[in-house]
Amino acid sequence: MRGSCRMWMLPLVVVVVAIVAACGSDDETSVTPQPTSTFLTPIPTAAIVSTTPPVSSQPNVFLWPLEIRTGSNGMATFTVWVNTGLFGISGGEVTLRYSDSGCSVQAFASGTLLGEDPLVGHGTIDNDAGVAVLALARVGPTQAPSASGSFATVTLGCPSNTAVDIPSLGLSALMADHEFEQVPLVGGSAG
Repeated sequence: MRGSCRMWMLPLVVVVVAIVAACGSDDETSVTPQPTSTFLTPIPTAAIVSTTPPVSSQPNVFLWPLEIRTGSNGMATFTVWVNTGLFGISGGEVTLRYSDSGCSVQAFASGTLLGEDPLVGHGTIDNDAGVAVLALARVGPTQAPSASGSFATVTLGCPSNTAVDIPSLGLSALMADHEFEQVPLVGGSAG
C-alpha cells in the first residue's frame, strides 16, 4: 500500500512545483528565514572522483563511484547518478536509509541532471533516524531524452579510512519524465 501511495505522490509534487515555477511573478516577495539546513550545502567538486559513470540505455539510479572510501578526516563524497535511457527527466525524489551504515549524512545537494538551479520540493537529513530525502524538479522545459547525470551529491561522515558498504546506504528513487509520468527504473533503487 505504501508503494502505491508514493507512485502518485511524485508526479503530484513535480506538477505542483512546475505550476509554482510557471506562475511565479517578478514581484518582490518576502521570505521568512528558516533554520539553516545542510541539504543544499555546496560541496567542493574536487572531492568528487572524476571517472565517468557507466551509461546505460535503461533508466536507472545508482551511487557513484562504486567504491566509496573515507579519507583520514572521515569524510566521503559521492553522487546519486541517473542514467536517463530514452526519457526526459523533469524531476525526482531520492531517499537514503543509512541507519545501518555507521555513517551520517553531512550534506545532500542538487547535482547537474536537472539544470543549474532546480526547484527543491523537499529536502531533509535526519541522522537520528538515518534517513535523508531530496526531491527536485527542473525549471523550464525538459528535452527527451535528457543527458544522464548527477541528481545529487552526498557527503558522509564515517569512521576515518573506511570502505563504505554501498548496500547499507539504502538508496531508493522515483523519477518523473518530461510528461510527468513515473519513469520505470531498472535495478535495486526503483521506488
